[in-house]
Amino acid sequence: MPFKGMIFDLNGTPADSLGAVEPTWGVRADSQGLDKAAVQHFKHSKPILRMLRYFMPEASSEKISNKFAQHEACETSHTDGITSIPDTVGFHSHLNPLSFPWPIVTSDLLKVAAAWIRQIGQSFSSVLIARKNIQQAKSGQPLQAGHHQVN
Repeated sequence: MPFKGMIFDLNGTPADSLGAVEPTWGVRADSQGLDKAAVQHFKHSKPILRMLRYFMPEASSEKISNKFAQHEACETSHTDGITSIPDTVGFHSHLNPLSFPWPIVTSDLLKVAAAWIRQIGQSFSSVLIARKNIQQAKSGQPLQAGHHQVN
């Protein structure tokens, strides 16, 4: 069956981020005086801004923006728990010499995604579609954008 490329989601395909994301959100919850278990339960598959607005409904836009920047810096710099999924880094390294398109898509922030990719030793895809490239992270838009890059 001929095909033009392969689209990979970042988290769970080349990277397992739970070892870093769980502790990072735990620290963020503690620093805000929030219930860590509630934050951990709610956070999966949610964009950071949605999380902040949910747990800080009375916060000003300025405060949300500041917390967003702090969280982005924290997730970008605390990558020790990010690990590669076995065999995917090697598999991806075989695609580059073939000029085979393999965009990585993620609903995460671009800086965070790039830090995770560096942490696992993944060669960069020619296309990284991150949160800034899409309007609705969990709507299928990341995959549609990846499909557009392959065709």
